Amino acid sequence: PLDAADRRDVMVGSRAAVRARDLGRSDLGRDYLLPHWSELARMDADERAALAIALIDCIAGLGNEWLPRVEAAMVAHGNEPAIVAAAGMVFAERQLWGKARRPLEQTAHTATLPGRVRRHALRRLAFIARLEGDEVRGGEYERQAAVID
Repeated sequence: PLDAADRRDVMVGSRAAVRARDLGRSDLGRDYLLPHWSELARMDADERAALAIALIDCIAGLGNEWLPRVEAAMVAHGNEPAIVAAAGMVFAERQLWGKARRPLEQTAHTATLPGRVRRHALRRLAFIARLEGDEVRGGEYERQAAVID
């Protein structure tokens, strides 16, 4: 468990969240991230990016309670690639395919994001394409995902 000072540090909380996920506790990871989401405006871009990427890493099992948080982050910081990526992944996790598509497409083609995040976005796009019956487009997204380092 994190002590009070560590819980207040965005970067420590983000790393702890990913570690919790590595131990099979994505829910605990999200608990570490939650207090920081209302503080996005006070953070610098690097802190917001770390928080957003950690949320992506802890996405499994994420509930609807994250939708308004991520939507508010998009309104305030929608020009930041990691925030866009987190929004796309959250929307996809909640099966909001129409809302997920555009941010996932942006994420897939943003070279400044980690390769694993871009790969995940492309795989989600492949899944959406196949849901819509477009096997060709789904295969193309999978091929694009496969070549990302």
